[in-house]
Amino acid sequence: MSVISLLPRLFLLAPLFVVVTARADSLAEGGGVSLLHDLPGHSGGRIGGGPYTLETSTGAAIGEGIAGTTPAGVLAKGGYTGQLHDPAALALAADPASSIEEGEASQLSARVTLDDGTVLPLPRLTWAVLAGPATVTSSGLVLAGAVDQNDVARISGTYQGFTEVLELGVIDQPYETYSLAWEDPGDGPHPPYEVRFGKNPASLPLAGTYTTPTFNPGRLDLGTTYYYQVFDSRGNDVTPGGPGMKSFRTRFYRPDVRIGKKGATHTHLGNGVYNATGKKQTLSLAMAKGGRTAVFFSVQNDGDSPDGILVRGSKARASMKYLRYFRLTFGRQNITAATIRNGGRSAKIAPRQTIAYVLRAKPKRGPGKSGQKVSLHVRSTADGRAYDVAKAKLRKEGPKR
Repeated sequence: MSVISLLPRLFLLAPLFVVVTARADSLAEGGGVSLLHDLPGHSGGRIGGGPYTLETSTGAAIGEGIAGTTPAGVLAKGGYTGQLHDPAALALAADPASSIEEGEASQLSARVTLDDGTVLPLPRLTWAVLAGPATVTSSGLVLAGAVDQNDVARISGTYQGFTEVLELGVIDQPYETYSLAWEDPGDGPHPPYEVRFGKNPASLPLAGTYTTPTFNPGRLDLGTTYYYQVFDSRGNDVTPGGPGMKSFRTRFYRPDVRIGKKGATHTHLGNGVYNATGKKQTLSLAMAKGGRTAVFFSVQNDGDSPDGILVRGSKARASMKYLRYFRLTFGRQNITAATIRNGGRSAKIAPRQTIAYVLRAKPKRGPGKSGQKVSLHVRSTADGRAYDVAKAKLRKEGPKR
C-alpha cells in the first residue's frame, strides 16, 4: 500500500472527498482535488487542491499492468496510482507432489488472491508443522521424517492473518532413508555446498557438492550411527542444527521368537537368540496317541522402533490330522490359513512388547511313531532382512505295551 505523507502537516480542514483506485493514465477531478500520475507506468502521482499538496509513490516503477513484490515485501501493481487492496484468500502447494517418501524433501509455495482479483506469488510466508512426521524451514522446504506406516503431515502457512493448511502424505518404505536441509547465512546463499557424510566421525568423507541446500544419502544401513557436516563455498559452516558435526542413528528391527510347553512366555526357549536354523530354540515334545498337543511360542520386538511381525509355520503332514495356529494377544484368533500360506501378519507392536501364540496339533490314529517337525519363521514387516526361526519336534508315541 502506498505511503502517503502530508507536507507540511495540516489539520484536515479541506472539504470531505473520496479517493478511488484509478489507472495511472487517467485524471480524476472533483471537490477542488486533482489526481494525476507523473509518468506512464509509475505508481505515483501528485494530488493538489486547497491549501495542500499530496505526493504518492510506491517506489521504483514496475511494468505497466504487471503485479509484483517490492524488495521491502510490499505488494505492488504497476500502472495503478492507487494500491488499495487486501488479501482475500491464500493457497498452498507442494512440489513435486502431495505425497513423498519418508526422508524425502518437498518445496512448498504459496499464492495470495487479493480482493480485486489479482493473484500473486508469495516469496515470504510463516511456515509451521501442526502435526505429523515432518520439519519445515523458513523457506518452506519440508523434510519428511521416518515413519513405521503411511502417515500425514499437516503444515500451515500464514500471511497477514490468513492461514491455510496443507496435508502432505508421508509414505513408509521398507528401508531407512534420511534427508538434510540447511539455511543459508544472513548474507545470502553461496553454493555449491560441500557435504561430508559417513560412519566414522574421525574421518568424514566428502559425499559431494550440491547447488541446492538439501542432501539425501539414499538407502542407509539399519541400526547404524551416521555423522555429517555441511559448508558453503565461502567456508561457512551451514550444518543443520548449528555449526559443528552432527549425527543420527537409523532404526533397528529385530523380532525374537521363543518356544515352550507352557503359555508363560518367560519360560520359553530362545530368548535373545537369533538365527535361521532354530539352534538353541528347538522344542522336542511327545504327542499322546490320538491326543491333542499344544506348542506355545511368542515373538518379542527386540528392535528400537515399532514393528509388525509376520509368522509363517509348517502345514500338517500326512501323519497329522491337523496343525492349527492361534494368536492369543489382541484376542484369540485362528490364523492357520494365513500362517501356512503367506504368513500371519500382526499389528505393530512397540519395542520390548510381546505377542503370544499357540500351535494345536493332533496326530492321526494308527500304529507307528512318525510325527512331524514344525518350523516357525518370524520376520519383521519393516525390514525383510530381520528374521528368526524356532522349531518343534512333535514325536508320536507308539502303542502302549
